[in-house]
Amino acid sequence: ISLPEHLEGDRALTHRQPEARIAEFRVDVDWLRGATKKQISICAAHEVLHILLAQLYWLADKSNIMSEEQLAAIEHDIVRSLEKII
Repeated sequence: ISLPEHLEGDRALTHRQPEARIAEFRVDVDWLRGATKKQISICAAHEVLHILLAQLYWLADKSNIMSEEQLAAIEHDIVRSLEKII
């Protein structure tokens, strides 16, 4: 987890390197200042789901079956579906 910083248009970002087993979670400082504990928890859970899918994303990206944009959209759809059932 890195210190809060200014992110352009995002509350939080996750950067992953599954082959190195590294994940970095960044939070926008302005959003964080006004967020409730519940909002922070929901945001953190969302980013953790992205981390859990990192290895699958990495393998799919290496296969070149679809574009990185298509893969990112599908991953986000999976994260949103998981949020609904958790």
